[in-house]
Amino acid sequence: MINLCTWVVDPDGEARNAARHTSDVASGRICARPRPSEEPTIHAEAVDVLLALDKDLNLPDSFRNVQHRWLNARCWLIGDAISDLHVIDADTLPTAHRERYMTLAVETGIRLWLIARSEPIERATRRQLRNWVARTATASEFVGQLPRRSSPAQRDDMPTNLTLPEDDFYVFRAVCRREFDDRVFAELDEWWKHGFRCALSWELPAADVPSAVGAHVRTLLNTPMVRGEALVTTRGVQAGLFLRGVLMRVALGRFLHEMTTQSAGAPTDEGIRQLRRFANPAFAAAALIVWLTDAGPSELQTIKLTDVAEDGSSIIFSGHSVDVPEGAHGTLRSLLAARELGPPGVDDELFAIPSQTNAVAVRPSTHALRRWLAIVSDGTGLPFLRRDTIVKNHDRGHWLARRGMSVVTL
Repeated sequence: MINLCTWVVDPDGEARNAARHTSDVASGRICARPRPSEEPTIHAEAVDVLLALDKDLNLPDSFRNVQHRWLNARCWLIGDAISDLHVIDADTLPTAHRERYMTLAVETGIRLWLIARSEPIERATRRQLRNWVARTATASEFVGQLPRRSSPAQRDDMPTNLTLPEDDFYVFRAVCRREFDDRVFAELDEWWKHGFRCALSWELPAADVPSAVGAHVRTLLNTPMVRGEALVTTRGVQAGLFLRGVLMRVALGRFLHEMTTQSAGAPTDEGIRQLRRFANPAFAAAALIVWLTDAGPSELQTIKLTDVAEDGSSIIFSGHSVDVPEGAHGTLRSLLAARELGPPGVDDELFAIPSQTNAVAVRPSTHALRRWLAIVSDGTGLPFLRRDTIVKNHDRGHWLARRGMSVVTL
């Protein structure tokens, strides 16, 4: 057998406390805590792992049978690149339940740490550990190998009370130069130049300039931006497009309203965290793609597995590459893992659901996808999942129009 885990002897609770306090999905280390009030069942460990991954199992996002619990747990472990799973009170688990943790470690490639109050006494446990456990460690050795938590670096942000001028693009830069000191203007000017250079570099097919501009602007503004950056960058884009004979109008009031809500721009860290509460990666991924692209249900059906980068960093939509925020990479990787580990059937489509027999996967209907998005909307309250997004598809200009922007060629 393969030796893949460590039995940690922890009589005083030092290792248990350290495992709980350092559990963090982003760092790749999570702590599963068996619930003593629960009657041991075949899917208890899957539930414990999903809880350790910060999933809310009260959300109606997936089937509640054993097979799907385990599939979701495996997919998120792979997608989130979890390296270490700490299981506290491992000596209280039945032998068969520890065996399932060990099998999970083999399937996902994680390091398993079984934290117990003492050395194994039962004969069955000793025999099991001879097959699976690489070594026994003390609590001090376990705590010593945990990484120290560093303090987050302080960022020199722009002033929070900064009020940007409302002047149109052809005088915006000059007004900023007059209104702000050199330090603030230098930061604003870098944002403006970025938008200007992007506009000059974009490919704009003569057959459909508005759609091409809309796709490029959507990709640009869907990258993480600090307060005010979206407006300054957009003003630079307007200036660059104007030099190319394209006028992009911006209704400032509508633009500022939309760009200060979660219905526009890049998904926020808090929004991504809300999506990650869903145990079923398909629900989280569908909502994430809608947030990034304004896709409708029928458009979600057309996305292929090959449209998603293997590391979850980007997705191809309507022929254009859309960057995915780093915190959401694991969501798409988890969905890719679900498609690989789940039942066969739909070979190349990103979204699939098990058939009634669970033997094969089938493409979800547009009705099913609308229901997924409605469930995520109800479970998170995120305003980008508005009913007009869920109920119908939009034309290619919808993303710009909703933000008060329009494009005409001169």
